[in-house]
Amino acid sequence: NFSLPSTCATGKHGGGEPGGKRDQTPEEQIKALERKVNALIEDSAFAAEAGEQQSALEKAKEAGKKERQLTKQREQASLGDQINLDLTYCVLFNLANQYHASRMYQEALNTYSAIVKNKLFNQSGRLRVNMGNIYFEQGKYSQAIKMYRMALDQIPNTNGDVRLRIMRNIGSAFVKMGQFQDAITSYEAIMEASPDIHTGFNLVVCYFALGDKERMKKGFSKLVATKLFPIETNEWEDPSVSSRKSGGKWGAEGSDFGIRGSALGGSTAPGSASGWARAFSVMDDDNVDDLEVFHEDSLRALARHHRKVAERYIVLAAKLIAPAIESSFAPGYDWVVDAIKASPASEIASELEIAKAIQYLKTKQFAEAIETLKSFEKKDQKLIGTAATNLSFLYFLEGENKQAEKYADIAIQVDRYNAKALTNRGNLHYVKNNLHKAREHYLEAISVDASCTEAMYNLGLVYKSEEAYDDALACFEKLHAILRNHAEVIYQLADMWVPTWQFLARSFAVCEKDFQFARSDLLQVYLC
Repeated sequence: NFSLPSTCATGKHGGGEPGGKRDQTPEEQIKALERKVNALIEDSAFAAEAGEQQSALEKAKEAGKKERQLTKQREQASLGDQINLDLTYCVLFNLANQYHASRMYQEALNTYSAIVKNKLFNQSGRLRVNMGNIYFEQGKYSQAIKMYRMALDQIPNTNGDVRLRIMRNIGSAFVKMGQFQDAITSYEAIMEASPDIHTGFNLVVCYFALGDKERMKKGFSKLVATKLFPIETNEWEDPSVSSRKSGGKWGAEGSDFGIRGSALGGSTAPGSASGWARAFSVMDDDNVDDLEVFHEDSLRALARHHRKVAERYIVLAAKLIAPAIESSFAPGYDWVVDAIKASPASEIASELEIAKAIQYLKTKQFAEAIETLKSFEKKDQKLIGTAATNLSFLYFLEGENKQAEKYADIAIQVDRYNAKALTNRGNLHYVKNNLHKAREHYLEAISVDASCTEAMYNLGLVYKSEEAYDDALACFEKLHAILRNHAEVIYQLADMWVPTWQFLARSFAVCEKDFQFARSDLLQVYLC
């Protein structure tokens, strides 16, 4: 959306002669009313910025009333030739913006129409972009495209950046309509004129939607060749640190590679998942360099943010097309890694190799996953902890506990605050029945990452094995508050009541009827 012109921000509160010792002339009254209108526009804009949308809309409407009163007063004073078009434009424009922000779409469209149809307002036709945005939000994509094209016709070629943004909007509307070829036409024109990461990513997605392997490769090559946002480095700072702050998630986002089996030291039900402590294979904690923390400024932070976003789009595009551009995902990942290594974003090539290893895990090709992860031991010091965490999980999954311990210890040495590595190490103590050590590692993992549900679940199993049922119940109840519909957690909550009812049955003379009633309640918990 276009911003409010600076001409609207003139004027001061108040009006009239100091002390009010004489009547104001019509010109002075008009000037005073103009200042009130300007003040209302400013107050409306500030209220909107503060999130007080209702107040912003009310002040915008009040400004409109005052402006109409001002016009009428000019006509009565025969000063119609002194009309302030800039003020009228500002009032209408601000009102339309506030209607839009309040989701009063029809009122906003009517107000914008009043502006664009008024020939006295120069270049008002570009506000059709705002009208197109409203139609886009309403899901009326054909009308949105019509408005965008009308705006494009009224914007000169000298405003190239604005024209490209409108073309991107047109492409997005075509994507929403499923007309990918039309969207590709818009996106390709932008990438030829002024390549950018967002458009390049959208173009790759469109090629993927059409299943065109060659154009997927071509589009990805253009995407990675796009110049990234530069980050200045100080002479005393390691350039590699500044150029690549590990802010993304290494590995498969949201993957949960849990181990299923029977419980150790506790009662189980067939098919339950209450036994083996679950391992988590993905490390997603940011490794923050102290030097950056103490020597960061807002400009470099902004540059770093833009670069991080760009790298995220590249990684997403790579993960999207890698399984589709070749006969299998492995050569596909090899191709995207080679393409990235030859691009300005070469630092993130290792992330794609980690993603390749995770893909091997998903397809249960454990030997290939281990081989890929082991290659990081001597390749990239930054990723040793990530690879070691995943290797620890893999060896634990295959029952090779010595190797699992080795890599879990390496991961913890690299990053003492790696909750996933701490959980894996606790699991290894758990299977050895070293419950005290397992509990320590789980508690440390939770202190590092309070949302580490794997450590929380496994800690509950430890307490349960130690017959500390109150502590176990507290763990599972806390976990249930986070994972409301998780079958394993619900089972553990139900299973907690078994020792309680056994104790009651031994301690009290419970009549058969009451005991059967109690067991029926227990069954309801099992069947949640």
